[in-house]
Amino acid sequence: MSPAATIRKYLTSEDGSFMNTVVFLAIVIIFIGIIVIDGTSVFYANQAVSDGSQQAANLAFQEYRLSHSDTRAETAAADYCEQKELDFLQFSVDITGGHTFDVVCGKPAKTYTFKYLPGLKDLTYQESRKTSNI
Repeated sequence: MSPAATIRKYLTSEDGSFMNTVVFLAIVIIFIGIIVIDGTSVFYANQAVSDGSQQAANLAFQEYRLSHSDTRAETAAADYCEQKELDFLQFSVDITGGHTFDVVCGKPAKTYTFKYLPGLKDLTYQESRKTSNI
């Protein structure tokens, strides 16, 4: 029996075992693909927040060196976060032993399935705290 005839026999068989296998494999591949896409989205959100909060802290430090104003430093950090489409969550200044600027930024990850799963829902919003000091 030729390979084409064997495949045709499985495709037209009444028990549908070959088609059930194909459908099952297709569903598994789609599910794995969605998990990879969601995981990648969470990873890129984490990277964007980490880099953005570090840059915002560095800009706050630079602005303070130029203007000697904590308010202008906070404004510079907030403007940078807004420009990078990050949520500006917290800004604090510690003046013991010099000026230390603490910036917290956040960003939601755009996911398809993680936002509906209770155990993975916490991963969909990434936050990062970075500091910069004199």
